[in-house]
Amino acid sequence: LVNLDPGNSYMLTRLSNAENLLPALQQHSEMPMFFMRADPSLSSSFTDEGVRLVNETLPGARFQNFPNARHSIHSSQPETFNNSVRDFIRSIEQ
Repeated sequence: LVNLDPGNSYMLTRLSNAENLLPALQQHSEMPMFFMRADPSLSSSFTDEGVRLVNETLPGARFQNFPNARHSIHSSQPETFNNSVRDFIRSIEQ
């Protein structure tokens, strides 16, 4: 979990085991959250169950799937990763 803003106005996160962190994340559910999911066939990132649990617990959270990306999305698809992060930050700054 990476909190990019010391004022806690938003949270950008990439989790491989979201189910275990949901109680902590739920305490900050008012903050926009962005979850990135590597290709499940190439990585042990989010399971389908983990995505379901996050959607139920944090209905305002945003997800982006990265087809053909391994666990280190930023390495395997750097341009797409950077654009996604930039778009997310821009969307909450407006």
